[in-house]
Amino acid sequence: MDPHFGPTTSKAYLGQFRESSELIEKILDYREIAKLKGTYIEGFARFVDQKFRIHPSIKIFGSVTGRLSSENPSIMNVKNMGKLREIFLPDSGHILLYSDLKQNELRWYCVTAGDQDLIEVLKNGGDPHELVRQEVYGSTEDGLLKNRQRAYAKAVVFGRIYKRSRGDIERQVGSEVIDKVMEAVDSIAPNIDSYYRSILKQLKNQGYIESFFGRRRRFSLVTPETRHEVERQAVNFPIQSAGSDLMLLTMLHLWKVKDEYGIWPFWPLHDSITMDAVDRKVLPLVKKEMEAYALEVVNGVIPFIWEFDWGINWAMQKE
Repeated sequence: MDPHFGPTTSKAYLGQFRESSELIEKILDYREIAKLKGTYIEGFARFVDQKFRIHPSIKIFGSVTGRLSSENPSIMNVKNMGKLREIFLPDSGHILLYSDLKQNELRWYCVTAGDQDLIEVLKNGGDPHELVRQEVYGSTEDGLLKNRQRAYAKAVVFGRIYKRSRGDIERQVGSEVIDKVMEAVDSIAPNIDSYYRSILKQLKNQGYIESFFGRRRRFSLVTPETRHEVERQAVNFPIQSAGSDLMLLTMLHLWKVKDEYGIWPFWPLHDSITMDAVDRKVLPLVKKEMEAYALEVVNGVIPFIWEFDWGINWAMQKE
């Protein structure tokens, strides 16, 4: 019995009793398996062709930020489901390569805002989130605590860049550290407020924001009630849109050179691209190709680093 909403068997409510009740644990596991079976296994089976391949429809204009989406089936939702990803396989005798673009949006902020301080941190292999964590919380030997502190630091870094309100950030990190954490972020990315001003000036003068690649987001109606949300979206758009477009452009570039490396790229999924490969020996060559292409696209402003993994299925299992 939920004290606020009465009788309920919701996942959120039952989840608090999972560890203390074997029955509740089995109920929740059954629900999860039933959802996977109905939504993904049986749902995806309707789209399998005679060669056991799935061809989802990728929507270039699937979201206002420019991020891709998919339908028939919605392959984008499989990202974090490890067991389900095991059923996606390469060609016989081949492997899958999985490439993930490190700090994609953070690097696009640097390109868009021209924040030289943060550019230097990233060029030198620094971790801005860890720098903020150390400045605010100091050293710690507790791994779990350190991860939680870094998560707070990361939330504030992106919160500042994406015009999240101070009050909202304070509710998350606490009033005792809010000043220190805000100062720490501004010390490694001092151009944030200047970036805000340039974006809002563009919005006021043009009525739209234009990304690095020429994608436009229009804001036709701005009222006192919607101003803050419009400004937040305007600040977000050039970064998220360019990040998505870089993934798509890299995917298309890989398609052009696929025969040279013996690869078959599938699709860009958020900040990653998966591809079929004849042999994992091509991994460093493909990584070099992708990083050289990204650096050329941004006119050498900042390198974009791809982290690679490989496996015998999309869960990246090795055996």
